[in-house]
Amino acid sequence: MLDLVEVHERLYLFLIEQRKYNSELNFTFRKSNIAHRLEEGYWFYGNENYLAISFWDGMDWKNRTPNICFIIDSLGKCMLEINVSDSSIKKEFIERYFLQRTLKLEKVGRRYVSSYNNDYSDIDEKKYDENNYMSVLEYFLDTDKKNIDDIVKNNSDFFSQMESKENAISFIDSAEFKKRFNKIKQYRKLKQEFDSEDDYSIKEDKPGKLLSININDYGLIKNLSINIKSKKNQWIFLTGENGSGKTNLLRAIATTLGNRMLSRSELTENPAFDVEAEFLFKNKIDKYIRSANGGVKGKRKPYIQGLAMYGPYRLDMVLDKVSKVMFKKELNKEESFKSLFKVGTPLLSIDKQFEFWRSGTKREKDLFQKREYFIKSLIVNVVDNLIDIRFTVEGGKKITKYIFVNDQNQEYPLVWEKLSTGTKSTIAMLGDILIRLFNQQIDVSDPAELRGIVIIDEIDLHLHPKAQKDLVINLSKTFPNIQFIVSSHSPIPFIGAPEESVFITVERDENSDVKATMLDIDISNLLPNTILSSPIFGFDSIINVQHNPNESLITEKDYQEATFYKILNRKITERIITLGLDNDTDK
Repeated sequence: MLDLVEVHERLYLFLIEQRKYNSELNFTFRKSNIAHRLEEGYWFYGNENYLAISFWDGMDWKNRTPNICFIIDSLGKCMLEINVSDSSIKKEFIERYFLQRTLKLEKVGRRYVSSYNNDYSDIDEKKYDENNYMSVLEYFLDTDKKNIDDIVKNNSDFFSQMESKENAISFIDSAEFKKRFNKIKQYRKLKQEFDSEDDYSIKEDKPGKLLSININDYGLIKNLSINIKSKKNQWIFLTGENGSGKTNLLRAIATTLGNRMLSRSELTENPAFDVEAEFLFKNKIDKYIRSANGGVKGKRKPYIQGLAMYGPYRLDMVLDKVSKVMFKKELNKEESFKSLFKVGTPLLSIDKQFEFWRSGTKREKDLFQKREYFIKSLIVNVVDNLIDIRFTVEGGKKITKYIFVNDQNQEYPLVWEKLSTGTKSTIAMLGDILIRLFNQQIDVSDPAELRGIVIIDEIDLHLHPKAQKDLVINLSKTFPNIQFIVSSHSPIPFIGAPEESVFITVERDENSDVKATMLDIDISNLLPNTILSSPIFGFDSIINVQHNPNESLITEKDYQEATFYKILNRKITERIITLGLDNDTDK
């Protein structure tokens, strides 16, 4: 079994050395630090099971891989893989020009594959060895890569019929290669520094992560303390019955994080308000102490590096028809609190932000050009059946089109107004996070490098159970340096939570004061029904009220298995009855 991080490094050194002799040898580096991949040393596309490197431009947005790539898996097996499920035009291109060349391509589902390990004699006479992937790559560069280069060069006009030529199969732009190469060099340097330390995780610099907070006299809170032991707490989940004080607690935390001034009425109601908090900042504990509005001025920036907050009312309340001046006003500090503190506040529209960036100043256009790929990738990764986002001009008006595919792999474009409510709400949430955090960290282009804290009240609201789980998974990967503090009435988001997530129950004591209890519980092996009956939710019973006590409960892990055993038990019962009748007849 290969250490794929080591393979990434070997390939990096080998290909950079090859560029000394061939300056036109451009290849695809991983572009984003999503899920900490660049920090961990994954310089190219892939995951723990395979590495994918391409020498041509063009992405299959549906599979999230380059259209044409050389694959090395964890066993050392190598293959040429072509994925064109995102475009019927690219599929036609491959079938017309590639299948007639000596690439030995075989159609496997929607992919075209050529394995180099089935006929290793083409490379040399040695028996196949998992560590000979470098020899296979050299063979590929000398043979099939040259064939593919000829095809792409001689048929470049084929993609003139594509609506979006920016995703056509072509050669990698040298300026884009250099930009990615410089980014990889920075991450290699950081990784080398981290690897020289005894504790890699402690060395990570993730400013603004909340470690503890003590709140006095805020709304229903008289005295409340939360102390978190783990420094990896990317997710803090609050649970509790309606009216327990979860929203009150989130607002108190937001007031602390954002240096929010209390209104005159709030100060009257809570004259003894004070708070003390600890944050992880550059691997050091940073303390925050505040009493009432002491030291807080209206224009003072949030205490942490990036902050976004959301109340439960965020379905289809998207701010779209608005001037650029008003749009920018919504980004200031005071307006950023409105969603969490004021019912019915609209979210900022990413579609509208696209419009302003594309028609803005030179700096805004440059920023959009840098961020476009990342934003598209992020949204495509999260929204089901979405494969691309394209920017077109129709009738002199700039339009954003969301490209979906149906079960027959046919593309159909939709403008914002035609999107389903659920899709709008998901994109609106992601878009608002991006808009606000990009505005607070103006030099960042890759969302995976954004830092700070995002607060979401009732993260499960409006979402199908599958979407609840997927949202937590996707937010964790997409924003690895963001801490999420959320409330939930559902156990489903928890099964998508990363390790060392924190679970806190919020309840009212005998004096109706809000109390928070941090639970020492490992949910990694728990199913949702078990989570419901755990101290997180504290259900006395999760048995259906219609359950017949004379019948056995169905406890299988999924519905298909439950259905199978139900049918099996029925057939066994019928068989026993039949056998019993036969025996009676024999008597």
